[in-house]
Amino acid sequence: MFIRISVSTGSAKCELECADCDGDGVTNGDELTDGTNPQDPCSFVLASQTVAPSAAWNALDCDSDGVTNGDEVTDGTNPQDPCSFVLASQTVAPSAAWNSADCDNDGLTNSEETTGVNDPSTPATPTTTTNPLDPDSDDDGVTDGDEAIDGTNPNDPCSFVLASQTVTPGATWTNGDCDGDGVTNGDELTDGTNPQDPCSFVLASQTVAPSAAWNALDCDGDGVTNGDEVTDVPIQDPCSFVLASSDSSVKCSMELCRL
Repeated sequence: MFIRISVSTGSAKCELECADCDGDGVTNGDELTDGTNPQDPCSFVLASQTVAPSAAWNALDCDSDGVTNGDEVTDGTNPQDPCSFVLASQTVAPSAAWNSADCDNDGLTNSEETTGVNDPSTPATPTTTTNPLDPDSDDDGVTDGDEAIDGTNPNDPCSFVLASQTVTPGATWTNGDCDGDGVTNGDELTDGTNPQDPCSFVLASQTVAPSAAWNALDCDGDGVTNGDEVTDVPIQDPCSFVLASSDSSVKCSMELCRL
């Protein structure tokens, strides 16, 4: 609560209105115009800051997000928005209200994401920390909350349940190749194949080098490894292979090769 003092002398009135009693960077006069409290350092209109805030104001955390006002000004985030902050700048304890909120709406509380400790009020049980400002920390198309429910790793873009993809995957995931079959995850989604199954792919879509593990597989079961078939003949036809390349320990079934 504050008292508005009327000063008749022009110079005295100017001095009072131009001062900044609460040190929030907004003059008393502008606070009166804005309808904010010139005695409350956390009651101000951000756009009205025209003078340098005080050291005391810089050290405060008006939105209780764990980042001081001064650091928010430096970072270019909003010191009045508890979900506008740089995570690496958190240096003070956030409030209980901030801890129980969910800034990125992924089904995990801010506290669950920053500590990895379960909050019984949510259906998900996290096993690791994630980014409270990113609903899909690893950009695999599955929210952090759903990964916690599925038991997959929210920080590993190749650890996910395909059926749980509900958001658009990031470019890193799209351009990656989780199953090592030489077809990017994005192309597998386009082709309708499984980006988690190294033997589910469209051969014509191979645009990156397959992994050593994939080369050692025998996707069509003809006794010739994928790697050798890449050199010899088509990979996905069990009756198309170079006999000399066949591993004697793996025999092609006559039923499989019968026309």
